[in-house]
Amino acid sequence: MALFKTLSRLLSSPAKPSPALHLAAFGKHPGWNDHLDDLGLDTDALVTVKRLLYMQGISQNIDSGAWDHLEPAADGGDPKVASRLEDFRHDFLWSMPPADAAETTPIFAGRLWSSTDGKGRAKYPMVLCAQLTELSARFAAETVLPELSNVHEQCAAAAKAEDVSRIVSAGREQLRGRIGAGAAASGLPARQLVKMADHPDMLAGRAGFHRIVYQFVQRGSGMSAYRVAAAKAPGGRRPEQLRLPACGMSAPEALLFWHRFALSFLDASTPLLLFAPDQGALAPWVDLIAGEPAPGNIFCIKAGPKTLPYASDIPYTLDGTFTRAIDSHLSMCATGPDGAAAPPWPTF
Repeated sequence: MALFKTLSRLLSSPAKPSPALHLAAFGKHPGWNDHLDDLGLDTDALVTVKRLLYMQGISQNIDSGAWDHLEPAADGGDPKVASRLEDFRHDFLWSMPPADAAETTPIFAGRLWSSTDGKGRAKYPMVLCAQLTELSARFAAETVLPELSNVHEQCAAAAKAEDVSRIVSAGREQLRGRIGAGAAASGLPARQLVKMADHPDMLAGRAGFHRIVYQFVQRGSGMSAYRVAAAKAPGGRRPEQLRLPACGMSAPEALLFWHRFALSFLDASTPLLLFAPDQGALAPWVDLIAGEPAPGNIFCIKAGPKTLPYASDIPYTLDGTFTRAIDSHLSMCATGPDGAAAPPWPTF
């Protein structure tokens, strides 16, 4: 009887999805006189990404003139204190839990950059977005985003629509061929957490890091377990948003670190969208959005630090007990084995 029960349970359980990858492209390119024909937009989730990011987010910020109202960097001035980034050139990482908690949470890795259509109109970007099923955020950051950078450069150099279609298809197959060697999922590395806390971008005495932890602790209940269905319910929560320093990391590295950092505080079912400008010292930050992004959240893409300050720069008067608890946690992380994941945060 026990054998029959076991067989029945196994047969009735839904099969775990196999690792899979889809790659889509949309937006503007000179090979098309207007928005390009959607390439590879063959899942409902990718359609949702295009709707939230491009059709609602980017489009509404362009149509409303929201970005045009921001002041550019003055000639000879420091672009890092400008109100507006002039160009799109961003990587993004997005974990978007489905409304059905039983379904697998996909990860999206994408890249967008300034482009034009065949008539020379230059307001909209071109976007590449990969959907990953049963693949880790680490694989997205370490494998997918660098390949999307290569696809970006090839698309930007191409003049014809058929060439772009071929390049995107080749990039898709290249990435699918690397699924078998996909990077395993891993937690927030303890030593990297200490290194970040001690980085000069975190200010003297780790003040900026303390402030960031404080905001995750204070706003965590508003960020966590924020499913799309809950966001659409009457009185649903508004997205939470923070700008975080990159601390000398490349865009993919910074995206992966802050994604892991956020999930060390938040429920794994929390939707997280992170943008990192791939513009070097011009824009050394990551924008993190917890929840389904509204157009007002997508505004961050071209908003400079004069408009959206770093979470590490927002002054708080923090209790000494709180900061000592953080420093004690970091001391424990520093003494752990190399490569080990950080332990859970203390109860603040």
